[in-house]
Amino acid sequence: MHKSLTKVFTAFLTITPIMVVSSFTYFLPIKEKERIDEHMETLYLAIKDGDQKKSCREASNAEKLIRRNFNGLKKLEPHYEWRSMKEVLLNIASKNCN
Repeated sequence: MHKSLTKVFTAFLTITPIMVVSSFTYFLPIKEKERIDEHMETLYLAIKDGDQKKSCREASNAEKLIRRNFNGLKKLEPHYEWRSMKEVLLNIASKNCN
């Protein structure tokens, strides 16, 4: 009994870190996408209100998140044009960060 329990426990210890890492690598892009969505909503309102300072900040923050998490975001949302979105955000930031 002790030997089979050791095998089960060893298998559990071997598989659990893989599951945790796998879940974490999927969870991270989801959280970052949620943050990007929040920045995009705030950016939209800032542009609508003509708030250049806030537009600059939100565009820069969203672009940075896309740049830092590009591969995970690409896997999470493969049909999104992440490169184009990043370029548009860089343009908005450059026009509003004076």
